[in-house]
Amino acid sequence: MKLLLLYTKNRQEVFNKKSAIGSYVHYLGSLLNQNGFEVYLNGQKLTEIDYTQHHSPSINSSKLAFIKRSIPSRIKRFLREKKHLKDIAIFTDELKTNPQKYDAILEYYNLGSNVGLSISKQQNIPLFIFYDGPVLDEYRIFNHSNPFFFKEVVKREKDSFAHAKKVVAQSNPMKEYVLKHICNVPEKIYIHQNVDYTKFDVLKEDKIFNTKNLNIGFIGSFLPWHQVDLLVNAFKYVLEKGVNANLFLVGDGMERENIETYCTTLPKAIKDKITFTGFVKEKELLDIKLKLDIGVMSGSNWYGAPLKIFEYGAMKLACIAPDTPTIKDLFPNDEVVYFKWKNQQSLNEALLDL
Repeated sequence: MKLLLLYTKNRQEVFNKKSAIGSYVHYLGSLLNQNGFEVYLNGQKLTEIDYTQHHSPSINSSKLAFIKRSIPSRIKRFLREKKHLKDIAIFTDELKTNPQKYDAILEYYNLGSNVGLSISKQQNIPLFIFYDGPVLDEYRIFNHSNPFFFKEVVKREKDSFAHAKKVVAQSNPMKEYVLKHICNVPEKIYIHQNVDYTKFDVLKEDKIFNTKNLNIGFIGSFLPWHQVDLLVNAFKYVLEKGVNANLFLVGDGMERENIETYCTTLPKAIKDKITFTGFVKEKELLDIKLKLDIGVMSGSNWYGAPLKIFEYGAMKLACIAPDTPTIKDLFPNDEVVYFKWKNQQSLNEALLDL
């Protein structure tokens, strides 16, 4: 069976296996390949893709960057959205004029896409949708407003979901969101949590905890909803309570610089016990994981896939996580230590208790 696997948000990023979405979609395609499907990722046969030819976007020249900074953010956002919809139209035309025929489509749904819908109708084949997060809510988080083409993107989403044969959500809360806001057809919605286990290190022997000098860690992207500042404050709290511990903050992201700056204001006895590693390669990351005793997920959005918890669990770390609807849906109380979402004191107490 020939399956067209679609990702329309950033078509270059999906071919970069070092990116989170590239890794995820490639793993999903590989699983399908192993189960009797001949997978075409955005029209390219998965087994023939040369990933060395796909690179991250080059950095803008200083002159171009200056020009971009000079454009008001609202205008930039309008132009970005307009280009996004134009790119979707171009991509749709490319697929329509391609002689390759498919038996089914699985679209990793993104804002404003009607690509799967269009090709499904043209080739008279079933459309399946994977929906890992509320794309409109996500847009609002980053932009603090609705899209300029709000009515159009809402219509495309509803039309795509109405046409789809099945929709796969990653949790019960996501299923409830789809039923309430997009497509109220319960029998159409399935739940599947797809995790790329090949990205995880797995500790096979028993974990030995260093209880006299605990190593606490956060591994991931420094994004606003990950609230790493809460973890820094909780670490400060447990040290002041007499716990002997170290904190490793592993990764990079838009909030990292702010967190580092904040840590410089802490007393020397505390900031000297905090290590920022930046992005690290696999061997160095494994060495860090082997040192850790406690893995913390200090924040998330309500729908976020808790990949960090799977990663911590694979290394048999004690895990602390916020009680978001999605995480509570996937993990029983005896598997992680929960704290009240976005609540500093609750995280303080959870870390101290553990």
